[in-house]
Amino acid sequence: MRRRMEEATGKRIGVVIGDSRTHPLRLGCVGVALACDGILPVEDARGQKDLYGRPLLVTRKAVADNLVSAAELVMGEGDEGVPAVIIRGAPVKFTGDGEETTIPSIPPEECMYIGSLRCGPHPYQGGYDRLIESAREAMERAYAPYSGFRVGAALLAKGGRVYSAANVENASSGAAICAERAAMAKAASEGEREFEALAVVAETVEPVAPCGICRQSLIEFGDEIKVIMANTRGDAEIATVAELLPRGFTVKAFGTKDRGA
Repeated sequence: MRRRMEEATGKRIGVVIGDSRTHPLRLGCVGVALACDGILPVEDARGQKDLYGRPLLVTRKAVADNLVSAAELVMGEGDEGVPAVIIRGAPVKFTGDGEETTIPSIPPEECMYIGSLRCGPHPYQGGYDRLIESAREAMERAYAPYSGFRVGAALLAKGGRVYSAANVENASSGAAICAERAAMAKAASEGEREFEALAVVAETVEPVAPCGICRQSLIEFGDEIKVIMANTRGDAEIATVAELLPRGFTVKAFGTKDRGA
């Protein structure tokens, strides 16, 4: 990420700021999170004490908090429309590329502010590797003689069982079925009604996303189902069905009819 930003901006990037889903520092950081390897504070406050008599420690967290505050001022609190900012004159100095520094991390599902800044998709943080592999294996069995576009899907039921399927094309295009819906039909026909996650894989440049009708089919079984979108190169993103289909049409709509109309 740092290298790509340097190429795009022509600037030497010392700090990478992301949303709470890329949280590398600590649980409970308000707003954005920070990867601050390769930087040191200019002013060393070690040895001084705070108002309660506790010794001050110049930590990466403290540096992060200061830079996060500056970033939020520039970006606007929670502003989804600004993808990046460059802060000049911050009280830190760049020590190198920071590649030797290991950035601590926490599981994204433990972050109390997760999802508070923007909707998905978000970078895949792990946890469903085997489901992705099941989808990739299913992709190899796809029947796609017309388009050559092979897709595999693997659906994880709440009970732990995995249902995998691939897309099946037809000379009459309307008779074709996507891998995601094939997996859902397979699971539903076995009596499954509650699902945790779905992985979908294709030989695409970017992680492949479900089409509109597949999103509608998924939301029938719950808007919090996790959707892991991946390609055969190892790139992956994750989002809930609600994030992929905001304000989706569900059975809840049947209870919102205006009786006075």
